[in-house]
Amino acid sequence: MDPATGEVLCMVSKPWYNPNTLSENYDALMEEDGMFYPRATQWNYVPGSVFKIITAASAIENGLENTEYEDTGTFTVDGYEIHNYGDKVYGLLDLDTAFAKSSNTYFASLATELGEDALSETARNFYFGREIPFDIPLRKSTTLSGSPSKTQVAAVGYGQGDTEVTPLHMAMIASSIANDGVMMTPYVVKSAENAGSVLYEKESRILNRAISVTTARRVGDMMQKCVESGTGTGAAISGVTVCAKTGTAEVSETEKDHAWFVAYAPRENPEIAIAIVLENAGTTGSACAGMARSLILEHLK
Repeated sequence: MDPATGEVLCMVSKPWYNPNTLSENYDALMEEDGMFYPRATQWNYVPGSVFKIITAASAIENGLENTEYEDTGTFTVDGYEIHNYGDKVYGLLDLDTAFAKSSNTYFASLATELGEDALSETARNFYFGREIPFDIPLRKSTTLSGSPSKTQVAAVGYGQGDTEVTPLHMAMIASSIANDGVMMTPYVVKSAENAGSVLYEKESRILNRAISVTTARRVGDMMQKCVESGTGTGAAISGVTVCAKTGTAEVSETEKDHAWFVAYAPRENPEIAIAIVLENAGTTGSACAGMARSLILEHLK
């Protein structure tokens, strides 16, 4: 996406099928799970650690940006244990380092300190649980609702639990950080012409101010650090400041994890924001970093 306008520059969804041969291949395609659902717009995924963008923003907006936490590799809430990916132990963490290292225990603890109301309000400002106007049908992303337990709030804090989001929506969230906290209305069709006459031309429109300018720039600092010294180093480009966040989303005991990566660049004058999800890849979000790097380089050419 173009963070400043909301224009979708490129959108790819796989698995895919050729509509020109749909009639002869219909029966075989029907046997494939979810073949007819466009993943980018109609498939909600557990976000994993890319949701930490929301939790971090909520902490900053609510005065908890200086929170320190001793990461022992495990955080227990109401008898339920939350672990870091790979059972890693990070020791004393502040918000910036916890974000770069992607500590689950830090963000679970932070979410419980924030509480349901504050975290839900920030998520709603980023349009979770709300209809997003778009040129084609777009599934609503969801997060905390009803009366969640402390365990559920903690799980959502690091992107698990009752949270699901479309790839397009995550690209919008990355765009919002790049665009100083302003979320633009996404669109695909920029203009239409007939014999040189303009029939339709899209005007960029603000959807919502998700967070303050100060908060957006602070989260941008953390996303930059993620690429410079954290889990997103594979997206680093010489001479270009890239900001990103990785995510590894646990799905179920029978399914492999989803790998996520969101990014924007260049930091100083953002031209492109990206969201990538590898469905059931069984690997970490770092595996997507090279793809994001290639996309950014191609766009900047």
